[in-house]
Amino acid sequence: LQCLQDSQTLRDISLILRVNERMVSAVGAACHQQLWNFYDHMLKIYKVCSDFISHSTAQQGTQVMGHTQVRLMRNVKRDTLRLVQTFVDMAATEEGANEVGLTVQQLAQRFIPPLLEPVLADYQSNLPQARDAEVLDLLSTLATRLSESISAEVAKIFDMVFGCTCDMIKGDFQSYPDHRTKFYGLLKAINSHCFQALFYLPEAQLKLYVDSLIWALKHEQPQVADSGLQILSHFLERLMTLPQHVFVGFFKQYYFTLLQDILCVLTDTFHKSGFKLQQHILLQLISAVESGVLNEAAPKQKVMEYLYDLIGKSFPTLHRSQAEIFVLQCFTRARQPAEFQQHIRDFLITLREWGGTEDYFYEEERQSALKEAQSSDAQWRMQVPGLVPIHDPSRAAEGDMDDV
Repeated sequence: LQCLQDSQTLRDISLILRVNERMVSAVGAACHQQLWNFYDHMLKIYKVCSDFISHSTAQQGTQVMGHTQVRLMRNVKRDTLRLVQTFVDMAATEEGANEVGLTVQQLAQRFIPPLLEPVLADYQSNLPQARDAEVLDLLSTLATRLSESISAEVAKIFDMVFGCTCDMIKGDFQSYPDHRTKFYGLLKAINSHCFQALFYLPEAQLKLYVDSLIWALKHEQPQVADSGLQILSHFLERLMTLPQHVFVGFFKQYYFTLLQDILCVLTDTFHKSGFKLQQHILLQLISAVESGVLNEAAPKQKVMEYLYDLIGKSFPTLHRSQAEIFVLQCFTRARQPAEFQQHIRDFLITLREWGGTEDYFYEEERQSALKEAQSSDAQWRMQVPGLVPIHDPSRAAEGDMDDV
């Protein structure tokens, strides 16, 4: 610790870590032995810096975060995390592991266990202002590259990282933007590569996972809202491929909550950018009922009545017959996605809650028509000698099409 009190020493350590990170980016798995030679020392330095920052913030409050020594120690921690992340990203592939005569599993067993405990414990115990968003980035890479090894650690990750990060970002829509974005990147990685592990989580943690996705749907930042929609859509798609007792058990608890919240964001005026995915998730929920596989969890008649009551309460000016027609046609058009999407568009326009912004729903078709018109115009110009310069990029594109 005494050595790390010196600012220049901390700067030198950061420089060494960054040089090694660049080397790993260029060389990949071939440098695993060099990394392994100082790996334990690097993690010990990480823990010393973590303990010092935790002790300082506990003693003096968050104002110490601006002190030079604390900032330099945080740089060392971040550089450590980036180095390990880059190594895992480059080396933890079949090709990378084969270069050094190891399997991906052997690389994981060698490098990951010593890393997780100090990193997760530090993240959980620190004040929110002292938590490094790079931890979430590293965990996302681990989930993506080492899904088999990290699946066994998902419960620990949820316990030590998930809850405290949710507490940081759920109070408003603005604070901790880096943590917010990388948190949903972690959820996406776990959903894509460690999906089965989600259903071995304790019930409270699975509920927190679902609540986090629902909260993302309602986020005012389009990037976060779109991430939540993509994750939820992929989650439902994969869920329906599992044994029936698994998805029936899930929908018994969450079906009507998901239906209410997706309809809420679909019909408000703040989340128009997510229309395509919102209506797709609604289609997924209704299709599952229409197919008859959820009779035990969400019987069709009960869902139709719930949807009818929800529409009536949310839009009291809407005529009852309009609400009834909307619900009936949701189910009759559930097997034709294009017709279902048009049906939802028409319904939203009739609500008159969109204040003349109906054109937004047709933005995709408008862009497609615009590209078609531009292509037609370009073809016409090409037919007129001398109208398009010989070195114009459109001539190259036309030549490429001729080759095809």
